Amino acid sequence: NDSAIDYTSKFYNKGEKFDIIILGAGEDSHIASLFPGHPEINSESSSFIAITDSPKPPKERITASKVLLKKSDCCFLVFLGDSKRIAYDMFNNPEISEEECPSKITKAIRNLNIITDLEIKGII
Repeated sequence: NDSAIDYTSKFYNKGEKFDIIILGAGEDSHIASLFPGHPEINSESSSFIAITDSPKPPKERITASKVLLKKSDCCFLVFLGDSKRIAYDMFNNPEISEEECPSKITKAIRNLNIITDLEIKGII
């Protein structure tokens, strides 16, 4: 997609990675238009990618690839609201893969910060 190529070019003119990213996890644990089970979750591109068949509107999107997201220096990952409980639990389940839970992509980022209003087991 020409738009993704153009966006990548402009991005790389400013640097090769994000300094800080702030991502909200969807109820299905998607982040940055990377959805569970969608083919683009396995893209090895280190740039922005075009999504032409997103499971949620809009169908056509441009997003950072998982490779590009993993290069980030710092990430704030947000799970707010009771509707994010399943996504949060999936994120913390070691038996669930990145393909099933895209928010796990952020675990590769050196400085990962989780923001949530969910009650967390074992914490008073």
